[in-house]
Amino acid sequence: MIIHTTIDIKASAEDAWEVLGERFGVISEWASAITSSHLEGDLAVGAKRTCHIGGIGGIGPIELHENLVHFDRHNRRLAYEVASGLPKMIRYAVNRWAVVPVDPSRCRVTSDAKINVAWYVTPMVPLMRRRMAADIKKLCEELKLHIEALGANRTAA
Repeated sequence: MIIHTTIDIKASAEDAWEVLGERFGVISEWASAITSSHLEGDLAVGAKRTCHIGGIGGIGPIELHENLVHFDRHNRRLAYEVASGLPKMIRYAVNRWAVVPVDPSRCRVTSDAKINVAWYVTPMVPLMRRRMAADIKKLCEELKLHIEALGANRTAA
């Protein structure tokens, strides 16, 4: 299953990329489902992120280990795949993110999550899709609020 999410943010693409891309290892700063996170290695393809999750999609708490498989600062795109920690019913998960400028003070962030499930949960895919889509949408809303708050704090300073 593929879950596509798009959100418009009232901030520059550079500001959004700073949070999403350059601070990839510390997603726990803004994502409420993630209680802690850290990056092992340099911020480049091959880096590994560990996320402790209190619960997401009706699953949890869990510890996910993710591999950064694409990182493009110039085009503001990244992708990571889950290496371990998924429930047995989820066989594979990868998420691709992009930050695209709309104008100097607005950008659009997209997430394309691809999730492969075990054959025995196929009948539950519509329910899983709705639940995971809601969780990813919430994640994007939290990202938006964090980025816009950072911009407001800079303006006030």
